[in-house]
Amino acid sequence: RHQQFVRQWLRWSTRCPSATPSLICCEPFAGKTDLVTMKCNHYFCFECLKGEVSSWSDLKNMTTRGTMISSLHDGSFPCPVCRKKCTLFERIQRPTTPSPTLSPEPEGGPFRNVSVEEADGTVATWLANYCSVQAFTGLAPYINPDNLDTLEKLQEHQTIFQFGLFAARDELEKAWKRVATVHKTPEAIAEAFKWDRDVEDARAVLRHADARVTGCQKSISRVTRQQIGSGVSFGVQSDVWVCGVVTRPEYNGLEGKITAVLPPKTDGNKSDVTRYRVALSVGSIELSLRAENLRLTSAANQLISQIATLFQF
Repeated sequence: RHQQFVRQWLRWSTRCPSATPSLICCEPFAGKTDLVTMKCNHYFCFECLKGEVSSWSDLKNMTTRGTMISSLHDGSFPCPVCRKKCTLFERIQRPTTPSPTLSPEPEGGPFRNVSVEEADGTVATWLANYCSVQAFTGLAPYINPDNLDTLEKLQEHQTIFQFGLFAARDELEKAWKRVATVHKTPEAIAEAFKWDRDVEDARAVLRHADARVTGCQKSISRVTRQQIGSGVSFGVQSDVWVCGVVTRPEYNGLEGKITAVLPPKTDGNKSDVTRYRVALSVGSIELSLRAENLRLTSAANQLISQIATLFQF
């Protein structure tokens, strides 16, 4: 546990590698205010690495039978230095004055303060968050739904992406139990869960898989010429999982059960839209969420059965 705490602390403090140049642009890091470090601990300028990832993705992409297939199929990118695969980058930015914060990034993880020793030896507070490889490439889907013309193919790939959601949620549940062995109170577990790199890796998979499911749904609507429904109906005792909560990202992907429907402008809900009280399956935590931040687990389970049939598991 002590070693795990030390590893976590090292993620919250870093030394700017000012004495060495970036191995992409060959410019010194001194004076740079937007850096990226990979899991192998190699540093790069953010814009340089972003361009490298995009160029590498474009080079490896190929079109076969009308389907866009990318070599980023496993969501990883080889480090330009050691060639080790990395699925998550840690972006470290110096806040611009006078604003001490950065705008939230929908496809990146939550921001946290990190102590950075700068070129002149002073220690300053920068902001860091995690970005997935797909976020660097502009959320380019593994398989572009617009290139799939048949309803059967669209439904097949929607099922595959749903399986990605299921696998990511399973990883998050296991990770919560792992973090809970170190931190005892629900608040402390949630705080550590928010900044854990492996957890954020699973949440990144969740974000992108959910975006791809939505893309497939829109393409299915295009092919069938049927408009997407206005939404899923939730009720008390509905089994759901949490998705897309920007202010509390540590809860995204966790499952729970709706315990109450909160109509707008009532004692339990002062907003102008219906909200739902959700009891999470871990940590004895209750949340009040909008319908847009909930997904039915039953729909995912049905598609998992379809996947088993599809691949004859």
